[in-house]
Amino acid sequence: MEDNLKKKIKIAEKAAGLYLDNPEFTMKQLAGTMKVKPADLYGMFPSRKVLLRFYYTAQFHKYKEVAGQIEGFHEYTLAEKLGNLAYTLTDLMLEHREFVERTFDQLIGQFYTKTDFEKLLEEEIRTFHINDAKISATASILIRPWYFRIIRQHYLWLIGYWLKDESPGFENSMSLTDKWTGFLQEMLYSSIVDKGFDLAKFVFMQSGIKDWFETGETKRKSSATDQP
Repeated sequence: MEDNLKKKIKIAEKAAGLYLDNPEFTMKQLAGTMKVKPADLYGMFPSRKVLLRFYYTAQFHKYKEVAGQIEGFHEYTLAEKLGNLAYTLTDLMLEHREFVERTFDQLIGQFYTKTDFEKLLEEEIRTFHINDAKISATASILIRPWYFRIIRQHYLWLIGYWLKDESPGFENSMSLTDKWTGFLQEMLYSSIVDKGFDLAKFVFMQSGIKDWFETGETKRKSSATDQP
């Protein structure tokens, strides 16, 4: 991770802690606590809201660093990668859980355009899918931009669920994540639809249905031209 990014992450997490003590803190106050010049702080973050929103982007960058250190991560199944993404993000947010509880909807969930955090999240989800050779040929037809948007929204919902989860060790959130990622993998890995298409194609080509269909179409066209 680059030094400049590390510095921005440190500032964003300091701002998250400062927010809990004083939600109205100023950039000048934050600059004082971080011992940086206000001008330098504004050079990295043009506004306080941008700075606070970067907290979530920072957690994604930290997730990437964690995932990059997992031996054999590229060999994980789709469900394992999707699950690891959810678990790691919430584990990282746990340190500032109260901040996330108070700001997640406002800064991320209800923001009117796609945030940087969401863009990175969606791109990671897309990468998981397009690099997975186990996804069936038929299921791959469904993997389009709208699909990634839906999965990204599901992650936001999972984070919201985790924030309200009062079960020991967030067991309910973990169970929900496991069931959801397992379902996606089962749906995309299943070859049953592929086999169904292969069977239908074989029957169509070999059982006489193709000839019957083509003969019927020829007769319909001939009848149409013979009419007065």
